[in-house]
Amino acid sequence: MTMKRKPILVLAGLLILTMPLLARDTPTQLAPQNRLLTIQTDKAASRWMIWWVDAGNISDFLVSNTLQGGTFARHAADEHEYRGEFPIASSRLYPDTRGRNAEYPKGSEQFYTYAWGLWVGSHYPVGDEMVYNVSKGAFNSDIGAMAAPEMEDAGGFGNISNLGLYFSDMTIPEGYGYDGEGGRLFAIPGTTPLDYQVLWPFTDSASINPRRRAIGMPEVSPGPFGNGDIISQQDGYACGGDWIPVSDATCIWILSTGAYDLRGQGLRIEQRTYAWNYEYNDSYIFINYKIKNMNNFALDSVYFSFFMDNDIGEGGQSPGDDGFWDDLIGFDQELNMGYTYDANGSEEGWVTPAGYIGAVFLDTPLDIGLTGFETWPNGYEIDFEGQDSLKYAYMAHTEFWTYDKPNDVRMLLNCGPYPYLEPGEEVELTIAVIVAYSFDELKEKAKSAKVQFENGYFGYAPPPNPSLSVIPGDSMVYLTWGSEPEHYIDPMSGQPTFEGYRIYKSLSGLSETWQLLGDYDLKDSENPDTAVVEHTSGPSKATIEFLGLYYNESYPKEPAEYGFEPNTYTITFQTDRGYTYYIVYDIADQRMLSYNPDALDEGGYCVLDEINGTSKALSTAVRAKGKVTFTGAGSTQIPKATIVATDADNPVFGYVEFETTQDAAIDSAGTTVDVDVEAGLAGTIGNVTAGQITTIVDDIEGLTSVTNAEPITGGGDGKDHYPYESGDIIFIDGGQYRISNPDSGATGDILEPIHGEVFSIKTYVKEQLGGQAGVRHYYIDEDVRNGQIYYYSVTSYSRQQPTEGVESLEGGKTGKTYWAVPRTNPMGWQDAMVGPVIRVAGDGSALVKDSLVSPDEITGHEYEVGFRAVTRIDTIIEGSDVTIDTLYIIKYAYFKDVDADSLVLDSFLVHGGELSGPIIDGVLVQVAAVSMDTLDVEELIDTLYTGWLEKDSLTPTDMHFNIDWTGEIQGRPVPVTMDFLITIVEPPELVKVEDYNTGDSVRALWRGGSGDPIVNGDKFIIYWPEMKPGDEAFTFFFKDTVTQIKIDTFKTDDVVDSIITDTVALVSPPVSGEKFLIKTLKATTEEDRFRYTTFAIQMSEEDIDSLLDEIRVVPNPYYVRAPWDLSQYDRHVIFQGLPLTCTIRIFNTAGLLIRTIEHDGVGLYGTAGSEEWNLRTDERLDCTSGLYIWQVETETADGKKKTKVGKFAIVR
Repeated sequence: MTMKRKPILVLAGLLILTMPLLARDTPTQLAPQNRLLTIQTDKAASRWMIWWVDAGNISDFLVSNTLQGGTFARHAADEHEYRGEFPIASSRLYPDTRGRNAEYPKGSEQFYTYAWGLWVGSHYPVGDEMVYNVSKGAFNSDIGAMAAPEMEDAGGFGNISNLGLYFSDMTIPEGYGYDGEGGRLFAIPGTTPLDYQVLWPFTDSASINPRRRAIGMPEVSPGPFGNGDIISQQDGYACGGDWIPVSDATCIWILSTGAYDLRGQGLRIEQRTYAWNYEYNDSYIFINYKIKNMNNFALDSVYFSFFMDNDIGEGGQSPGDDGFWDDLIGFDQELNMGYTYDANGSEEGWVTPAGYIGAVFLDTPLDIGLTGFETWPNGYEIDFEGQDSLKYAYMAHTEFWTYDKPNDVRMLLNCGPYPYLEPGEEVELTIAVIVAYSFDELKEKAKSAKVQFENGYFGYAPPPNPSLSVIPGDSMVYLTWGSEPEHYIDPMSGQPTFEGYRIYKSLSGLSETWQLLGDYDLKDSENPDTAVVEHTSGPSKATIEFLGLYYNESYPKEPAEYGFEPNTYTITFQTDRGYTYYIVYDIADQRMLSYNPDALDEGGYCVLDEINGTSKALSTAVRAKGKVTFTGAGSTQIPKATIVATDADNPVFGYVEFETTQDAAIDSAGTTVDVDVEAGLAGTIGNVTAGQITTIVDDIEGLTSVTNAEPITGGGDGKDHYPYESGDIIFIDGGQYRISNPDSGATGDILEPIHGEVFSIKTYVKEQLGGQAGVRHYYIDEDVRNGQIYYYSVTSYSRQQPTEGVESLEGGKTGKTYWAVPRTNPMGWQDAMVGPVIRVAGDGSALVKDSLVSPDEITGHEYEVGFRAVTRIDTIIEGSDVTIDTLYIIKYAYFKDVDADSLVLDSFLVHGGELSGPIIDGVLVQVAAVSMDTLDVEELIDTLYTGWLEKDSLTPTDMHFNIDWTGEIQGRPVPVTMDFLITIVEPPELVKVEDYNTGDSVRALWRGGSGDPIVNGDKFIIYWPEMKPGDEAFTFFFKDTVTQIKIDTFKTDDVVDSIITDTVALVSPPVSGEKFLIKTLKATTEEDRFRYTTFAIQMSEEDIDSLLDEIRVVPNPYYVRAPWDLSQYDRHVIFQGLPLTCTIRIFNTAGLLIRTIEHDGVGLYGTAGSEEWNLRTDERLDCTSGLYIWQVETETADGKKKTKVGKFAIVR
C-alpha cells in the first residue's frame, strides 16, 4: 500500500453549496435536558479564525471557531496574546509547514501532535434511507463557525460577535483607535470592570457548580448579570455547527465533497478549553463540548469520539524513521487513557527525552464512558473526506487496539451509542489532554486532572488578592490593602496556605511590564519536616504511609541526628531467596542500605517493634571459617581471595566455594603452607568435614593440591534481608513508614507486593519560607513623577505544599484596575500629618510607633493606645506570704479615638518583642510589649543601656560580658522590676550589687577565681531580694577579647628584627571603683498608655498672591513629547500648583481664546493642584508650534477674584 501523508487542502472563505435538512418522526423517549448557557443564533461568524491555547507548559495547541484542532503551525510573529486579529503570518506557513502543535515544554520547539478534534456520528435520515453521518473537527473540520451574540457590546472593542473565537485573557488590539487598546478585554473576576472592559460571558456554571456544591467550593456565574467568573488562567470559547444552510456557513476548508463533507448533521457544538500555568497542572488542557441537536427529529445511535493524530517530532519518510514515523500507541486500562509515545524515547535536536501525550474522557453523556479505542496508521481510507460510513464503523467498534510497530499512527477514543439525541437536547463531553516525560508521570498527571475536574475545575490555587486602595499624593502614591487573604484555607489540602504579598507597579498595566516593588511574607513561616510516599509501580493493592518522624521521649534528638535530610529512597521488593523481602536504596548517596539493627544510633534502615519503638534484630546468616593446607613448589605466592572448593561430585556436600582471607606464600625451602579461609556463601552449607576441600579453583602456577586437615565450622543459617511482613514499621534515616496489604480484595486482585514492585519516599526537611520580612498592609511609592499614570497590583501568594506536590502559587496581576496619577498639591494645601507618640501613663517597657500611610483617611483626632492582660500571676515566696511582684501577661492592645470617645479596635494580638500593628484611620500604629512569660534573657536585657557605667580614668576596662537569666522561680515566670548596679570592689568581695533606683543591697555570690585580676571566665550570681541562695536571677560572665599573637617585622642595616605582641595584654580588667549597669525591660501592664495626634489635610488662603506665583506649566517648552505621553495620539502638558478650584484660559499670541478648562481637584481621585491639557482647542483642533498665554482665575472665600498670567511654548 502506498503511504500517504495528511491531505493538503485549500483554505476557504464562504461556501455556496446548500444541503436541506430532512425531517423524521420524533420518538417518544425523553432524555435529560441541559440549560443552554449561551445565546443561540443562526448567524455565522464573518470568517474562520484560529489561535493557540498557551497558558501552561503545553503551548501552541490550536483551536478554531470551526472546531478545527491543530494542523496550523504558529509563526513567531503570532507569539503573543490573542487580540482578535487573524494570524496572517501563521496562515501563510500552510501547507509547507503543518502540524507542530502541543509544544512541550513551552518554548522548546518540541511538538507532540499534528491534529485533534471531536467526531460526532449518528444514523441520519436521507429520504427514506438511514445513512451514517459524522461531523468532524479533525483531520479537517467540516463544521461552520458561528457568531456569539454575547459579544455585540464588548466594551472598548465594540461589536466583535462575528469573531466566534474568544479567550479570557485576550487584549484589545492597538493601532485601531479602540478604547483601552493594549488592555485586557475581560475584567478579572472580583475587580470592577474598567470603562473599556466587560465580564466574561461564557462561564459554564450549569455544569461546574453542581460539582463545586458537592465539596463546598465557591460557585461561579457568567457575565453580564453574574460575576463574569473565569475558571482557569486561560479560558477559551468557540461555537460551531452544521445546522444552517451550507451556503451561509463559514468553514475553513474547501473539500471535494463540500464544506459539510457531503451533508450537515444539524448539530450545534460549543467548545470550551481550560488551561493553567501552575506547576502541578500546567501539563494538561481540558476540552469541554456541549452538543445540541438542532433538527426537528431525533438522531439515532449517536457516538462521540475524540480523534488525535499525535506526531512526536518532525520529519522522516517511512515507518521506523526518526520523527513522526516512529510513534507507538498504548492504552492504560486503569485510567481508560490512550497515549502516544516515541519508539526510542528520543528525537534529534530535542533537549529533553521524547515523552508521552495522552487523552482521557472525564465526563460522557449518560456516563456511558469509554466504549472503544481504535488505532490505525497513516494512509488508511478513514483519513480522507467522504468516508463517514467508515469513520462511524470505527467509532462503533468496541475493541481496544494499541499499536506496537513504529509508524505515523492515529488514535480514536469512542463513547456510545447514545440511543436518541432528541430535538433541542444538549449533551456534554469533557476530555483532558496530557503531556509528560514518562509513562508514570503521564498517569499521575491524568489522575490529577481527574481530581481537578471532579472538583469543578477547582485545583490548588493561591489565596485571593486583597482589596487595594491607591491614593495619589504630591510626588508619591499611597497603597493600602486588606488582610482577608491571610485567612484563606486551600480547599484541596484543607490547610492555610497564605505566605505573603507582592507589590507591583507598571506604566502600562500590560503583562511583562510589571516591576516588583516589595515582597512581604510571614515571619517564622516554615514548612515542617515531612515525607511524601508513593506506590510507584507494581500491580498489588499494597499501600505505603508515612507515620511521622522518630521521637524518643527519654532521649530526644533532632531529626538530622538520625540522618533525616532531603532525599529520595526506593523500596524494591524481591522474592529470589525463597521469601519476600525488600531492598532500600538511598538515591542521594547512590547506595543500598543494609539492614542495621543499630540504625537508631547510626542511621540507615531497620524495622521497629512499634511506632517510636526499638529496633528488631535480624538473624543473619554466618560464614563458616577454618584452615586449608596448600602443597606446591617453594616460594609460590598465594594471594588473598584465592578460591578453593569441594569436589563438584561430592555426594555429601556438593560444590561449596571458600576463599583465603590473607596473602600467603610457601617458604622457599618448604612444600606446604596453612592458610585461613571462609565460605563464599553464608550458612550451614559452608560446614564441611576434614579432607573435603580438594579443588583449587583459581589457576596459580606452582600449586599442586589443597586440603583441610580439620573441619570447616561456624557456618549458620539466617537471612541477609529482613523478611517482609505486612504492617511492619520501617525506620529509614529518622522517618517511619508502613507498607500494608489489604485485608481482602476483588477476585483477581494481587494483595501482596510482588517481585520488582517499587515504593518510593521523598523527604523534606524543615525550612523557613521566603525572606521572613513580615507581613504589612501598606506601601508608599516615592519613585514617581507628577502627571504620570501608574498602575499597581498587590498579589497574594501561597507557601509550598511539598506533601501535595504543589509549589508556591501567586495570584494574577490586576491589569489597569488600580491606578494613580501623582499630582502637585493645590495652592494653600497643607498635607496630612501624624504627631509623635507620647507616653501618658505607666512605666512598663513598651514601644508604640506611628506612620502615615493613607492621608485621605486622616481624621485630625487624638488617639490612645493601651494594653489588656489576659492573666495575672502573683509571685510569692514558697512557704510564706511575701509577694515579690504581680505579673500581667499582656496579649492584646486596644486603640481608642479620644476625640470621638469610641473604641476603634479592641483586641489586637500583640507579639512579644516584635513590632506589629493595624492601620487605624490612615495611620499604621505598630506596638510591641514585654510579656514576661515569653521572654528569654536576650529579650529581657535592655541592650541600649546595659553596659559599663563608670570606668577608671587611668586604666578604663574594655572587658566584655555575657548575662544569663534563669527566667523562673519554683517553675513560675518572674517579673523583673529592678535594675542592678554592679560596683567592682577590692578582694575578697570583688563585686557589690545594689538596686540601681533605691540603693538597696542585693545578694551576690562570686563564682570565679581569685579576682586579682578579673580574667576571662570569672562570674558571679545575682539573687532575688528576700530569696534563698538557690533562687538565682542572673549569672554575670566576664569575657575578654580574642587572643592572638601579632608579629611586626622590620629590617635595619640588613638586620631583621621582630616584635612579638600578645594582644591579651591589651584587655584591661575591671578595677576597684568601676561600675556596670544591668538595665532590664519592665513588664508591660494595663497601666501603660500612649497617645498620638493626627492632623488632617487643610487648605489655607493666607498670602494668596504669593501662592499664585507657584503655578507653572510642565514641560516648558513642550518639545515634541512629554515623558508621560503614551503615544502620538495621547499628548499633554500639566498645569501644577493650581488652586483646588479655578478656571484656566489659554490664548494664542494674537489674544484669541483657544481653550477654557474648569479645574476641580476635589475628591479622592481629583487631580488636586494639577490639570492636564491635551494640546487641543475647544474645537478639538491640534495646536501648532508657538508661544501661548495662560490665565488662571480663582475665587477666595470672601468672593474676591484673583488671577495669575503666564506663558509657555509648544514645539512640534
